[in-house]
Amino acid sequence: GKGRVGWFCMEDYHVFSSANLTDWTDHGMIVTQNKVPWVRPDSYSMWAPDCTERNGKYYFYFPTSPNDTSFGRGFTIGVAIADKPEGPYVPQPTPIKGVRGIDPNVFIDKDGQAYLYWSQGNIYAAKLKDNMVELASEVVTLKDLPTQGLKEGPYLFERNGTYYLTFPHVADKIERLEYATSNSPLVPFKMTDNPVNCKRFIIIF
Repeated sequence: GKGRVGWFCMEDYHVFSSANLTDWTDHGMIVTQNKVPWVRPDSYSMWAPDCTERNGKYYFYFPTSPNDTSFGRGFTIGVAIADKPEGPYVPQPTPIKGVRGIDPNVFIDKDGQAYLYWSQGNIYAAKLKDNMVELASEVVTLKDLPTQGLKEGPYLFERNGTYYLTFPHVADKIERLEYATSNSPLVPFKMTDNPVNCKRFIIIF
């Protein structure tokens, strides 16, 4: 595509695999904006995605701009489904109803309940239905997080019964990786006093 001046131009996604984490195979493009029926074809805004496996299916979540504003202005989140991690992926005909924002993150709890997290100024969350493409609860705003500055890129994991929510937070021109904890995947979350000042990615394993 021609792209857009002054924009983070991202119009498609690829999948790479490796047996040794040194040599990588590009399995090609799995989702492109021109082949998702509801995406605005000149948006160039297929940003940070997430993928999870459930019951032998792979669910690829991606944010982008809809062509039809009846879905809502700004960004929304869609899903493409495959039988193998490398695809082929089939985009769903519409985005997830009730979701507005970017940076999808999917968490499946030990009891099998799946949750979707995303950001748009605040950080939001909701339960997912078993089909993984529809919300199963009302959207909640994760409160008790910093009220000033940009919050995005939520990532949730559980360890020993505690749920940890990490997210980048930019305030006063300083970028931090912050985290909050909870005894529930939804609310309430309690902020810690240990932000990590960083300008790079951090991976938690």
